[in-house]
This record gives sequence, C-alpha cells and structure tokens, in this order.
Amino acid sequence: METGAGLRLGKYVLEAPLAETRMSKVWLARENGSNRRLALKTIRLFPENEDIVEAARFGAVLQRLLCEEDPRVVRVFADGESDGYFFIDMEFIEGKDVSQVLAEQGRMAPDLAVRVALDVAEMLDNLHNFTATIEGRALASAVHGDLKPKNIRLNGDAAGAFRVKVLDFGTAKALSQSKPSGTRTPAWSPAYASPELLDRREMNPLSDRWALGVTLYEMVTGRVPFGAGKTAEEMEDEIRHRPAMPDLD
Repeated sequence: METGAGLRLGKYVLEAPLAETRMSKVWLARENGSNRRLALKTIRLFPENEDIVEAARFGAVLQRLLCEEDPRVVRVFADGESDGYFFIDMEFIEGKDVSQVLAEQGRMAPDLAVRVALDVAEMLDNLHNFTATIEGRALASAVHGDLKPKNIRLNGDAAGAFRVKVLDFGTAKALSQSKPSGTRTPAWSPAYASPELLDRREMNPLSDRWALGVTLYEMVTGRVPFGAGKTAEEMEDEIRHRPAMPDLD
C-alpha cells in the first residue's frame, strides 16, 4: 500500500508528513482508539531495503533503552511491521529543529549555540558510554552516526525556554558492529562526516564529536565549514584544508 495523509497504517492514522529522506518518511499520526498523537517513522519493506530496516530496528531498540536514562533522547513506544512497512512509534516533539531555526534566522547567537551544543555533548557522552544487551549481544558503547542540525530539535521557544531533543537513531551502531559499509550509498550526511568516516567508512565516537563540531560551527556562522551539497569524495578532498574562521560580528 501507499502511505498518505488520511490513510491508515495498522492501528495508526497518518495525518501529515513531518520529514522525508531517500528511504523513510516521518508522519504526524494518531493511534486509533486512544487518539494518542505521535511521530511515526515508516520504511517500505522490500529486499533492497533490508540493511536500512535492520539499522532502523536496532536504532529503535537503542533509543527506547537510552531514553529511559537521558531525557534528551526522543522516547520510542513501539516498533514493528504492518501493511508492507517497518514503523517506529515515537513521541511527537513540538518545536523546530536547528536546521529550521537556521533557515529562518541565518545563524544563532553564540551563547544559544553553545547551550545547544553542550546539551547534545552530554547526550553523546551518555550514548558513547551506554551499556546494555540488545538481541543477546552485550553493548559497551554506541554512536549516533548522523548527527546534524536536522536531527536536533528545540522543544519550546528557541528564543527563550526550550529543551534539546536528539532525533533519528536509524544510523546508530553498536561500536562492535561498526565496520566499512562497502559500496552502499551512505545513510550519513557527507557535510557532517569525519575524515575516517569519509575515507574508511569507519564510524566511532569521534565521528559524533566531529559532527557536533561541524554543527556548532554552522549554528554560529550559518554555513558548514567544508561546503554544503558536496559528495563524499569532494568532501574528503576539501576537509584537508582549514575552514574559514567564524565571523561572529
């Protein structure tokens, strides 16, 4: 079946699209019966999508466990399959993501940007030191894998009181599971990718910290340090040069 506003997916009624990537969509939805409002991530089930679905499934389990320890992680209520789709049932977070704030304002005040970055850094520290057993495998650490302004949401007034929420753990990896991804199109975003991720497809905690540094630079300058919209190969060459110093005037 095709998804669309007003249609049902299992027990969920889809109301409006919230976000879309090449392989997934996130919908504002309501649970039929309880009328609970939620964000529903959907991924079409077909053979070529198996690795994407398995990554999303792992991310959902990790997110559900981690949100119990860190309020900056969006809560996951359920995941499963229905009507030809894999889905993740998550809390709907009011507010704007950082990419929306930057699109509207150009850049953020340095003190505000630092406040957001510190919150994300604390969440990453919890993630990188998170221990659990998932699907019978002991997990000693994990990485987010696709940290960027679009995945950081400000719940509340961006100019006043707000809470930071980190979204989309669909690229998250257990550290022991991180390995080269071969020729598959990367799920992460080249503009925020660390040198080892671009060069060797190696994902580790330093990858997340690099992405946070790029995000902080973008928040205070309104641009990424190594150029937007470039391919992984172009980024790999450009990243060898020192970026321009931020102009904070």
